[in-house]
Amino acid sequence: MSSTLLTEDTGVPFDELQAEQTAIFRAEWARHGHLREPRVSVSRSVVPITTDPGRVHFGRERDSQDQVGRLDGGVARFGKSYGTRRRPALKRSPLVHRVLMCPVEDRRVRRIVTIVLMLTAVLAAALPANASEPRQRVLSVLSFNIHHAQGTDDVLDLARVAGVIRDSGADVVGLQEVDRHYSARSDWADQASELARMLGYHVVFGANIDRDPPAAGSPRIQYGTAILSRYPITAWENTYLFRSPGQEQRGLLHAVVDVRGVTVHVYDTHLAASAQTDRLEQTRQIADLIGDTAPAVLVGDLNALPEAPEIATLNAAFTDAWPVSGKGGGATYPAEAPDRRIDYVYASRSVSPLVTRVLDGNPAASDHLPLMSRLLVRH
Repeated sequence: MSSTLLTEDTGVPFDELQAEQTAIFRAEWARHGHLREPRVSVSRSVVPITTDPGRVHFGRERDSQDQVGRLDGGVARFGKSYGTRRRPALKRSPLVHRVLMCPVEDRRVRRIVTIVLMLTAVLAAALPANASEPRQRVLSVLSFNIHHAQGTDDVLDLARVAGVIRDSGADVVGLQEVDRHYSARSDWADQASELARMLGYHVVFGANIDRDPPAAGSPRIQYGTAILSRYPITAWENTYLFRSPGQEQRGLLHAVVDVRGVTVHVYDTHLAASAQTDRLEQTRQIADLIGDTAPAVLVGDLNALPEAPEIATLNAAFTDAWPVSGKGGGATYPAEAPDRRIDYVYASRSVSPLVTRVLDGNPAASDHLPLMSRLLVRH
C-alpha cells in the first residue's frame, strides 16, 4: 500500500518528483564540497496481503495510478499502491516475521501508519530554516507558441490551449504569438486575459505590434507575448528588440515573480522568423538586458536551431535546459511531426534545470509543441 501523500499537487507524478528530489540532493551535496558521488535510495513500506478482504481492496493495485483529489480545501496527490502475489516466505527471525505478516486491514496498523504520517508532516513543517543557507524553490516553467490558439486542424480553440497549460501543471508560462483584440482571426479576443481567467493565473502582456483601434472607443490592435504565473507578478516591462527594415517588431517581456518569498526574473521572447541578421542582434541585446540578473529564466521561440551562431550567444551567457536535463532531440516544431528544436528554456546562474521535456499530449492545439522544464531556483 502507499504511504506517500502530497498536499499541494501540481500535476507532476511522484516518480518525477522523486527524481527532482534526488537531483536537488546531489546538487547540494556537490555544492558543499563533497567529492564522491552520494548514494541515494527510494524505499517503500511493504505490508503483505494475507486475507480475503485485503485481496479485495489491495490485490488489484498492480496497474493503479496516483490518486488526485481535494484535501482540506486544496488539491492533494496520494501515491499509487503496488500489489502482487505473495512469494514464498524467506527465513526470518520471529520478530521480523510477526511484523511483516501483520494483515494490512488490521485497524490498529492503519491507525499507527496514519498517526506516523501526520506526525512526520507536522514535524517537517515545524523545522526552522537555516537563515545562512540559500532559499530554494522548484519551479515549473513552460514555453509555448500558441499560434493565436489556431490549431493544426485550423480550429480556433483558446480553451484547448488552456487545457494543455493546465495539464502541464506549470507554475509560470511564457507564451508567444498571442492576440489582443487583433482581428477576426481570433474573434477580437484578449487572449492573454482570457487564458489567465480560465486558469486562475496572474498575467502580463507585451505588445510588440501595437496599432490604432479600428474605431473610436475600441481597444488597440495588439499582438505579442505574454507571461502567465500562478504566483504574484510584482513588476514587469516589455523592451523592443532590434528590427531591420521590413521585419516584424520583436520584444523581450520581463516579469518579476514572487515564488513564495523568492524573487525570480522571468523573460519571454519570440525572435525574428526570417532574418538571421536580426536574430544575431536580438540575442546580443537579450544577453545584455538580462546581464547578471539572477535568478533568471528565459523562455521563447527563437526560430533557430541549436547550432546557429545566434544560439551560441545565449549559450555563452546562460544554461540551455535541454542538453543538461532533457532526453532525445527536443524537437518542438512542427507539432504533428516535429523535426527541429527551436523552442528553448534558459537558466541563469543559481538556477539548475532538473527535468526538461517536450509535451506531446495534444499536438493539434498549436503548430508548436510546448516545452516544459522543472528548475531548482536558489536565492
